[in-house]
This record gives sequence, structure tokens and C-alpha cells, in this order.
Amino acid sequence: MRTIPTLAALGLVATAATAQVDNLRITEVMPTTDQVEITNTGPAFSVASDVRFCHRFNYASSVPAGTVFGAGEALVFTVSALDDADSDLWIYRSPTFADPNEIIHGVKYGPAPSVGRTQIASTVGLWPDATAFAPAPGAGQSLAFDGFGNDPQDWYVDATPSLGQADPSAVGTTPAGLGVPTGTADFEQVALGDSVEALINWPLIDGGSVDGDFDVRVVGDVEGASGPAPTPGSTRWLRVRDQDGAAANRFYSGTLNSGGPFSYELRFFAYLIEVPPVAAPSKPRVTVQHVVNGGGFTNTWGIEFDEAGASLVVLASGGSPTILPIGGTGPGAWSEIVLAVDFASSTVSASTVSGASVTAQIAPAGNVDPAGLRFCYRGEGAGNVATLLFDDIGFAFEFCQHDLGFQGPGTAVASLCGFGLDAGQRSTYAVAGAPSSALGTLLVSFDGGANTSILGGTLVSIGTFAFSVPLTADASGALSLDVGGSSVVNDFVLQSVFLDPSTVGGVAFTNAILARAGQ
Repeated sequence: MRTIPTLAALGLVATAATAQVDNLRITEVMPTTDQVEITNTGPAFSVASDVRFCHRFNYASSVPAGTVFGAGEALVFTVSALDDADSDLWIYRSPTFADPNEIIHGVKYGPAPSVGRTQIASTVGLWPDATAFAPAPGAGQSLAFDGFGNDPQDWYVDATPSLGQADPSAVGTTPAGLGVPTGTADFEQVALGDSVEALINWPLIDGGSVDGDFDVRVVGDVEGASGPAPTPGSTRWLRVRDQDGAAANRFYSGTLNSGGPFSYELRFFAYLIEVPPVAAPSKPRVTVQHVVNGGGFTNTWGIEFDEAGASLVVLASGGSPTILPIGGTGPGAWSEIVLAVDFASSTVSASTVSGASVTAQIAPAGNVDPAGLRFCYRGEGAGNVATLLFDDIGFAFEFCQHDLGFQGPGTAVASLCGFGLDAGQRSTYAVAGAPSSALGTLLVSFDGGANTSILGGTLVSIGTFAFSVPLTADASGALSLDVGGSSVVNDFVLQSVFLDPSTVGGVAFTNAILARAGQ
């Protein structure tokens, strides 16, 4: 279980044993073994009279009188007949169970409404209402408390239970290979409950004065309910619970290097659970941080979140940022957001799969390295408390498929560039230098076929010809064709021929391109 900050550490010292009992918290529950962790968030004390457990009207268990808690100490107790799938669980300072003012702390897990004393606890703000619930942990799992608040979102399923001790989050977990190009961090291989700090090269900076007010964990719940998943098969994602809006709270991925000033896309899914107050002058942001030549990073552009949804933000050095709202990105649902940077046109755009899109001009400072960058969540700023979910965080860098050569006769030249040809990716087949308004054909063959020399040129791999696509160049002798990706792995050869009366054979040949689909 995570360490809960002691009230003594915050300078608040209780003097009476009865008041010290109020410092007890249920911090981890393992229903399948009937075990409950109780943590003392205050100074050391001895329990004067039984602290009673209540769950579904079972009052048989207690923290016995005489139990000694050290400052910040967590102890483990057995609660009789705790339901594995659905129950409330409260600790009381006295056995007056119908009096909500005697409840110290508790939780409701599982979806059944109005179980036990849940409704009573809600009347004094210890739970939202009788229908609210945290997720029920499965076999070998526990339900753990973040340390602050009385809502389902303050609890998470922990796949590595640690009753009575600090949470042993796995060290060095790789989030499914965020890399270059087209790497995606989907968190499916990370244990539920692990902090982002357990991931390789994903540091977390908590600038708040209270430990735990900024918390980033791998979870599989949305406000206590299971799902909905951002994509089919997705079961785990990052939950950012940022409760200190004034501190320098952030986390970021490892640094990526594309090898050149290539345009790129940042794609990720976002779900807004708790949005910052409307009046908050600062809002949480996902930014792309670029390496600054000479050392360090600078925020360049990204996505800002507020009560209305997401906005594109471009951060101007020494000036006010450009902020453009993106439609269809409000709270309460997953949104897939694409941030596309085009260095050739000096633009950055943000869009969603629903079709909403905004674009802004960019002017990176001269000392910004366009090849070195990383993903960063930034939560600092006055009043910007928030709870968000993120999944499938990935960068894709524009690159060109391999040029096999064999261009000519004629001056037509082809390229196939974009963000790859895997499922969901797209690239552009482009031709320049063809005769004005010339008719032509794109020949697509499987790689490895025999070449054929004809009309002064060479058709590459034409021995395994697959299909053709008719083409027409524009007045300047250029054209472009959108090429979608595929999950099926195959190597294709693309080559075009055009009618060209200036050549001996009357035909112009572009160079051949090796297109690698499904990878």
C-alpha cells in the first residue's frame, strides 16, 4: 500500500486519544482473504476502546482496545465474512452504527446500490451516494486508497497487494515500447495499481507539499466502473489524479529522437473525469517538449483540458499562448486526439476521429531541436485540479519508404512518405516531373518478382504483378495518392509509367518504391 502522509508531518498534532482515533483510515482491502489494512495518519497512540468494523450489517470484527499505532503505521486486521464481490466497509469510533457522525472512514465496492450503511455514510459526506461504488478487486488483488477524498475515484485495484507495508510497485516495466517510429504505450503489460514512476524513463515530479496529492497509476476503472475501453481489447490505462493545482506537477516519457527534422503525429486517448474549475486561471495540459540545443527541454505545443473539453495550445516564447478549442471532446467519454506537426508548412493541427480539427502556425525558436522530443503531462498552475485518463500514447514520425531506383527514361520521380503502412496508418504516394496532364498507371507487385526491361526502362518485380491503378498527372506533372495501411504483413513494389512522347519508347518510368505494409 502507498505511504499516507501523517498529520504530524503536516504540523497537525492531536492531543486526545479520542481525536487520534479519527486519524485512522482504511487504506487497503483484500476481500478474498478478509484482510483490511488500517493506517494511522496521525501521531502514535493506543486505541482506548474498540474501533468497530461494519459491513452489510456485520459487526463482529474490530480494531481491539489497546492496539498501539505508531505515527503513520499501517496494521492488518481480519474482518469476518467480508463479501468478495460487493460490500460496504466502515470503521466506527463507537458501536452506534445508525449514527453517521460515528463513522470514521470507509468504502463501498461492487455495483449493488444501497448496501449496508452506504446511504448513511453519504449523509455526512463520507461517500457520494448510495449508488456510487469502487471496483471490486479480483482474486489475488486488493482495493487500495489513494490517501485523499471520499469518492470511488480515490480507490484503485492493486494487482500487487501490500497490506501492512509500502506498495512494491514493479521497477523497470516497459509500457509496450513507446519509441520511434509508431511506438505506442498502451500499458497492457503494466500491473494494475503501479505508479507511472515504475515505468522505465517515465519520471514523475510532485511539487506539492502533501505527498500523494498528485498521483499517476495504471488502472482499469472510470470513476469506479469498469470501462468503457478506449479501443477493443484495451483493459488498462493511466489515471492522472491531480489535486494540487498550484504545484509543479508533471510526468513525462523517455526522450525520443527521430534522426532528423521530420514531421510527426502524437496520438493518444483521453477521458476527462474531474475537470478543473471554470474560474481556474490555469488548466492541465499535455505538451510536446522539444530538446533545447545546449541542454534541457522546452514546451512547444500540445493539448489543454478544461470543463468544455480539449483545446490545441501553442506556447509562444515570451508571449501569450494560442488556444483553439477542439469540438467533440467534452468530459465523460474517451476521445482519440491527434496532434500533427508539419515542419514544412510551419503548422500544428489537433483533430479527433469525429472530424473536429483546428490548425495554428508555429515558429520554433532557433535553438529547438526538431528531432528530440517527449510526451509530458503538466498540471501546475493555480486551481487546475483534475482527474484524467490517458491511453495508447504514441508518436509516429513521417518517413519515406525505401527507394529501389530504376528511374527513367523521362523525368518522373515517385516517393511514398507518411506515418507508416500498419493498420490505421496512412502514407502518400506522390509523383513529380511527369509530362503535363499525362495519363499513366501505377503498377503494384509483390516484392521478389522478376524484373523486365521494356521500352527503354525497367519494370521492377513485375513478375509477381498484383494489380494496377489508373493515374492522371496535373498540369504541373504532379499527383498524389492516399495509401492506407494494413495489419497483414506484405512487401509491395510500387512503380508508375506515363505516356511521354519525348522519350524514345513514348513512355516515362518512375523509380520503384518498396512499400512495407503491416509493420
